[in-house]
Amino acid sequence: MRTIPIVVAMLLASTLPLFAEDAFVPQCDLPYAKIAKKNPTDKSCPPEGTPETQNHAKEYRVKNNLCAPEPAIDVTLADIIAMQKDVENDQRIPIGKRETPVPDRSVLKNLHTLSNGRKIGEDDRIRLVAFVTGAKPTGTSSHPDGSAGEGVNCRQKGAAINDIHIDLGSRPATEACDGIVAEMIPHFRPAVWMPTNLNKLRSRPVRITGQLFLDSRHHLSTCSNPSMGGDPPRISLWEVHPIYAVDVCKSMRLSDCTIGNDSMWIPFDRWLATPAAKRARLLAEKPARQHLKTE
Repeated sequence: MRTIPIVVAMLLASTLPLFAEDAFVPQCDLPYAKIAKKNPTDKSCPPEGTPETQNHAKEYRVKNNLCAPEPAIDVTLADIIAMQKDVENDQRIPIGKRETPVPDRSVLKNLHTLSNGRKIGEDDRIRLVAFVTGAKPTGTSSHPDGSAGEGVNCRQKGAAINDIHIDLGSRPATEACDGIVAEMIPHFRPAVWMPTNLNKLRSRPVRITGQLFLDSRHHLSTCSNPSMGGDPPRISLWEVHPIYAVDVCKSMRLSDCTIGNDSMWIPFDRWLATPAAKRARLLAEKPARQHLKTE
């Protein structure tokens, strides 16, 4: 009789998540659990990274949040671009102050009203259709003081343990300075999620699911008003960060790729095995993004 609890305990132990003893432990099922890959940084770098202050820690936890509530809210690129106006000249939201995260991130919730009356803001799970106009690694070179990468990723050097920076646009030829940014974090990042594969998506509509995040410690760097301070080019500081899913449209015609018609979409990892992926031309390779020391 006494052996039953022992057996049960052994069975329970065998079903514990592989990340149970890691520094980075998601508080929900991974959104890409079926293709997730355990990476070295999962063991050593927690959700708050290596923060300078408590406000940095709060920002980093949002950047690493894989648990935004379901279902995803369907939005457009135009919605994300319009959200920039919601944060400009708001005294509660410091913009472009390198060392000053938003002190109270609750003010970023329910900040924008969509055309259907739905309110959205930071921490919401969203879904949109766009084109990948470029993808590149980050954290591949060192800062002058010898550190590397961002505080959210514990300032470690190497593409595998830093974010993948993705430019999204409304057309295949959209310049980065006229689009928005999305980021794939390194934690449990699937092996097929790499810049080389993402850059095969030329002229192919994609459906991106992820969390809304305001990257407030940068200035805008638009096509008409480029920043000279190392800010990534884009037209809105709102990002999809982190990305939860990438689906690829079966058609190259945007008009065929209705966001809610699941029959037209195939998960990115499965698309990579299709003839279309094998025929795909790579986008021109772009250099890795060098993060600022204050990020």
